Amino acid sequence: MNSKQKPILIIILIFTIIGLVIVTSFNSKISLKKTLNIYSAGLEYYKAGNYTKAYKTFGKISSLSTLKPAAMYRQARALEQSGHFRRAILTYNILALRYPNFQLTPKSKYNAGKLSYDIGNYNQAKKLFKEVSNKYTESEYATASEYYLGMIEYKKAKSIQNETQKIFTEEKALIRFRQYLSDAPGGRYAQTCINKIKELQNNKLKKEDSYIIAKSYYALYDYKSAYKYFSQTYTPKAWTDIVKNDYELQNYENLRTLTERGLREYSYNAEQKDVYKAIDLYLKTTPNKIEGIKKLLDTNKKANGYDYVLYLNCKNTPRNEQTQCYKDIYYNYPNGQFAADALYNMFYDAIKQKEYLYAKNLGEEHLKLYPHTKSTPAVLFWMAKVYDKLKHYNTAKSYYDKVLKEYPDDYYAFQAYLETKRIENPILKTDITEKKIMFPYKMNSNNDMIVKLAMLEDYSLLKDICEKDKFIQSWIEYQKGEYAKSAVLARDAMEELSDKPSVSDLRWRLVYPIHYYKEIKQNSGNNNPVIILSLVREESYFNPTARSSVGALGLMQLMPQTANDIADRNGIKDFDLYKPMDNLKIGNLYYSYLKNILHGKDFFVILAYNGGFNAVNKWKDYLDYECNNDFLEQVPYQETQNYLKKVMRSYWNYIRLY
Repeated sequence: MNSKQKPILIIILIFTIIGLVIVTSFNSKISLKKTLNIYSAGLEYYKAGNYTKAYKTFGKISSLSTLKPAAMYRQARALEQSGHFRRAILTYNILALRYPNFQLTPKSKYNAGKLSYDIGNYNQAKKLFKEVSNKYTESEYATASEYYLGMIEYKKAKSIQNETQKIFTEEKALIRFRQYLSDAPGGRYAQTCINKIKELQNNKLKKEDSYIIAKSYYALYDYKSAYKYFSQTYTPKAWTDIVKNDYELQNYENLRTLTERGLREYSYNAEQKDVYKAIDLYLKTTPNKIEGIKKLLDTNKKANGYDYVLYLNCKNTPRNEQTQCYKDIYYNYPNGQFAADALYNMFYDAIKQKEYLYAKNLGEEHLKLYPHTKSTPAVLFWMAKVYDKLKHYNTAKSYYDKVLKEYPDDYYAFQAYLETKRIENPILKTDITEKKIMFPYKMNSNNDMIVKLAMLEDYSLLKDICEKDKFIQSWIEYQKGEYAKSAVLARDAMEELSDKPSVSDLRWRLVYPIHYYKEIKQNSGNNNPVIILSLVREESYFNPTARSSVGALGLMQLMPQTANDIADRNGIKDFDLYKPMDNLKIGNLYYSYLKNILHGKDFFVILAYNGGFNAVNKWKDYLDYECNNDFLEQVPYQETQNYLKKVMRSYWNYIRLY
């Protein structure tokens, strides 16, 4: 080959490779489209109840496709639905063997075990259920397997003549039934397990069994039966459960007596969260909350949960006495659940006293000891304020930047943004542009199958596969029109992330969706529609039929009497607070009414929307404050303080996302 021929061959080779890539890509797209069409057709047959055609159609999916495990699972379900149980068992087992890492493999094994049980093949069922129980211990299928393993032993015991062997087999069944009730006290098989335990023990229950059964009856909302079996158990272990059950039965006197005794004598026999719950119920049912707290303070200072009583006492103590109260919590319970908030209150009080160096030390101590708590964003923000006071402006900016970087969606990130931009009016925008809610993840090699299932609208299978991903569960609920449930799921999922994603991440749209915005704008008048949207999100999560425990109704959670007063003022005769347009119309008129009283300041209007305008006017008269944030930290109603933070947090996120 001469030197002139080499460049020509190289050019030919390059063009050949490019051609092959184009052809391969084209064929791949055709193949993907064909696969999606096949799966879609199979799904339509399945939904229509034509399981024979569904089975055959899903079988056409190539073994090389990432959709093959989902298609095989659908085949097994089609066989099960059409009564071909043995073939379904075989298909489930083949699926589990071929795709051991498929998310539905535990369910496939369980389904095969359940079908084996239903057709009387107990040996095969026992083998499959044991595998699920031992290998997939954290799954709900492991729990359900315990029930079936118990039933297999129970049935086996019925046919045994030898008394010793019979008792031994019955005890094996009891172990399984107890395990099921412990793991799923309110589960679908709970009542059957209760009945079997009582039958196998001839109603002569051990105290431990009485306790398990009582907790199960409580979970099944049968509070009278729960009361009966709690009375047969050991009080020191069960006292917090009895308190909760007494609350449901309205046995308030007994509830309070047992809570006081529990804190004096039994607190270390209960989990801390259950002790906190008992304390909450005690104060909820006591005629005077302040007197109730004082009574609990006299129980046992060494009690598990006593720091919670102290914390509640601090919250209900006059402000000039609170600092010492919080010091008692922080220094006596430094590892407790309320130590971080107690230290934050000490820190803020030092700022109020203009003891900036002391405040700086307390803030640094908080960030060192409690770097990731609910109060951390507030500490970072106020540390910046402290350094501003000390004229260390670069350090102050670094703290503002830290809030924005580490807690970008937080109320204090919004405040940090306003401070760094030197913006006094927090109302930055009066309109936003809607963006479509999309599947929260873009396709990659790890999630290829679930993105395709989302495209194919196979929501039921997607829900099962991604049961632990709240963002996907949120998206599915959104597609079903369950907007409130969707938003709450996404909110909780985002709260669980320690590192927040970038503002362009599609998951944010599920956390802060836009609903009824057109209707809000039509009714907003002089109100900022984005503020109203934020208020609706926090009030009802876009549920037009929401009803609160105190009787507030609809999207903007209006009290009927308030709505009637506003309607009369504006000549509105007929309205239905469950109708979005009516609710938004009257809600906006009420917001405007508050705005007129409070001189047009949205900050105070939002506080008044929750706490009442009389309370806000009173606070304005007697609180010593330099700015809105200083005012907010001193608002005596914790609920109202948090309410404003939540609404303005929503506003901040709507304007930054949209």
